[in-house]
Amino acid sequence: MSVTDVQDMRAEQIYRPLDFSKNEIRLLEFKDHVCDREVPLQLDLYHVSLDDWDPEFVTLRNQNPSADILQLAQAEENTIFKWGIYTCLSYTRGDCEGEKATIFVNGVATPVDKYLEHALRDVGGSDHVHQLWVDALCINNADTFDRNQHALRRKVIFGHAWRILACVHDSKELTDYELGYIHSDQPGDAIDWYCEFLMMDCGRQVLEEALGVRHRNWGAAEQQEEIIRDEITAPLALMFDEHLGVPWRKDRESDSGDEDWHEPEPCNVRFLDIIQSYLLTLLQKQYWSRLEIIQELTENPDKTLLQWGHSWGAQPIPFPVYLALGDVLLNLHKDEEPADPELWKKLKPKLDLWSFITRRKELETATGGAERLDNVGVRELNSLVARASCTFPQDRVYAILGLFPPSVSGAVRVDYNQDAAVTMAQFRSVVPGWNCNRLEPRSESDDEGVCQGSMMELD
Repeated sequence: MSVTDVQDMRAEQIYRPLDFSKNEIRLLEFKDHVCDREVPLQLDLYHVSLDDWDPEFVTLRNQNPSADILQLAQAEENTIFKWGIYTCLSYTRGDCEGEKATIFVNGVATPVDKYLEHALRDVGGSDHVHQLWVDALCINNADTFDRNQHALRRKVIFGHAWRILACVHDSKELTDYELGYIHSDQPGDAIDWYCEFLMMDCGRQVLEEALGVRHRNWGAAEQQEEIIRDEITAPLALMFDEHLGVPWRKDRESDSGDEDWHEPEPCNVRFLDIIQSYLLTLLQKQYWSRLEIIQELTENPDKTLLQWGHSWGAQPIPFPVYLALGDVLLNLHKDEEPADPELWKKLKPKLDLWSFITRRKELETATGGAERLDNVGVRELNSLVARASCTFPQDRVYAILGLFPPSVSGAVRVDYNQDAAVTMAQFRSVVPGWNCNRLEPRSESDDEGVCQGSMMELD
């Protein structure tokens, strides 16, 4: 029996067809022993409808027609659907060089990437995640029709999720975790916490002031700085001097064995430079080369949490914190030459991706509700697509098709059995100015394929 035959037989045992007329999707629910790595994961897979709105939420939405549905629901502590809420998992696929783990889905032994198995355990161990959507398991990838239908539904599925959890770990971190090399209380944990505190609790202006790109103008400065100093002198590995703009580290050496919190001499490094290096470490992860994340994250960047680097199971950080840091750096270097041009050359293309994710919806609302992309928007998306990696060459179109209105998506045949060149030709015929015809990713230094298209309106 061939591998394909085995996969088809397994799919027949696990999956039943979705009723797309009811806007159904599949969700996963965890059983016991999520944290016991000696016991295989057990998950139930079942159908729910995205049209099955909770009546109380419908009333609330009708009373606030202009409000964002997720912000509205979370503000009122409401569920959106009769069956509850769900989380979408965004993760790095194929990053463990073929290593597999066995999990059980509806009682059927199912091999998955080792990375995904760890990500599932990490998510399943949270008290806040009960129902989960993950493409590798909630799409019947052995069924071409099912896979074709989901090419256009990813935007809707991620757009209706209560939250999106982006697992940005790479395979080395997975190996380090298994060997016990990753521990909590790493310096990066403190950087994450400190930036989150400044952005979420103090505001964007204070974050910019801490980075040294805005003059301090806090009003009651002494009181504000005292509050911040009280907060950041908690048990953290990084502290920040409010006048010099340099990080201070706590001294762990103590004769009594306890941590000594006296302040050592400040090091001669700008906090801004530390943040740039730190963001480069994050943005060099393979996750950010996946083309699908553009569609996964643009719908709900404010509801996205990032988990990476320091510890599987660590508290994730809100994506808007990183987006704010990236935006500060992009605006800063419009007017100021970077201190490290080589670092900035590596960092900027990835920050451009974050910038596009942030501004994607603004491109729609800025033109009075009409879905309109000017030459700048098309050029940016064109460049991102050309650099990204895809599982299938057709995904260089399908992974972004949900970002376009029906006039575009309806003109492209969604069929993974169709030749990728034909798919690209169909897409280009309805997106004038899209001149990236590559089916493989290009290098960061290759400027070919950047669109020079004119203004276009998509109706």
